[in-house]
Amino acid sequence: DQCFARLDRARPDASRRSVSHAPLVVEGVVLPSVLSRYMREQNIDTTWSSVAQGIRSMDLGQEGATRIQLLKIAPRTATPDHGHRGTEITIILDGAFDDQGKRYTCGDMIIEDENSVHAPVADAQSGCMCLVVTTAPIRLTGLLGVLVNPFLR
Repeated sequence: DQCFARLDRARPDASRRSVSHAPLVVEGVVLPSVLSRYMREQNIDTTWSSVAQGIRSMDLGQEGATRIQLLKIAPRTATPDHGHRGTEITIILDGAFDDQGKRYTCGDMIIEDENSVHAPVADAQSGCMCLVVTTAPIRLTGLLGVLVNPFLR
């Protein structure tokens, strides 16, 4: 609702029209024009942070508990087993991953909720780059979860 309200309030002006419409290229991946435009308008720092071995993230914004980020997952890398305290929306921008017996490729969108637990594995050749929106911190499962979850709230 907040997002749609902001869109309704937005008014085009001359300064927005002067922004380059050329797509951004990140790690050889041409980002969708709407994402490129957003990143330019918000002056997003395109520095990657290491999340775990073979997994890097780029923070694109956060409002309350909702977080937007790019994830770059190296070939054959599995994300830690995790569930969700809210909704996770993932859009594959490049490469592919396998998750829960399904293969997701460029352009696919996956929506997970509080009932899912999964550990996507990036494609063996290309790895994966995806846009991820979460409405709450993830919930790691297993021993790692016992150790780390108290810090993810």
